[in-house]
Amino acid sequence: MLNASLLPHIVWVVGDDIGWHDLPLTQAGADASTVKSPFLSKLAAEGTVLGNYYVNPICTPTRTSFMTARYPIHVGLQHGVIRDALAEGVPLNETMFPEHLKALGYKTHIVGKWHLGFYRSAYTPERRGFDDHFGYYTGNTEFWNHTSPAWGCDNYTALDLHRSTASSFA
Repeated sequence: MLNASLLPHIVWVVGDDIGWHDLPLTQAGADASTVKSPFLSKLAAEGTVLGNYYVNPICTPTRTSFMTARYPIHVGLQHGVIRDALAEGVPLNETMFPEHLKALGYKTHIVGKWHLGFYRSAYTPERRGFDDHFGYYTGNTEFWNHTSPAWGCDNYTALDLHRSTASSFA
């Protein structure tokens, strides 16, 4: 294990449904975007912007690739998003990126949407390598009231805001 004080900081930002020109982080966006994002722009200027990479058209397959370094077709999550009533998730035999970081001595944190499985606690971010999580397990969550459509329950919505740590599952 490496000395934690010598490890570089890694900030990984994933934004769903953001177009190539929507933020001024890429050259195309710098020329076309009307959005002001001084903090993100500063992070991008001082870090690495992956400007020639592509994602899947929906979030669960993209996040699956991001977290496992595998194409979603190889883990069975290529067709759609994980809905609340389904027993789905990134298979537990897949090692996720934060698990690799933990092995190197990193502390790992996630803020925001997970959308990679939550029907059992073993599939949640707190059990997949993150020290703590503040955010949503599902997708399509309303930021104002923290609810998500409960697709398997007619027209109801469910509260979907979590603040938990890996130790809370121990």
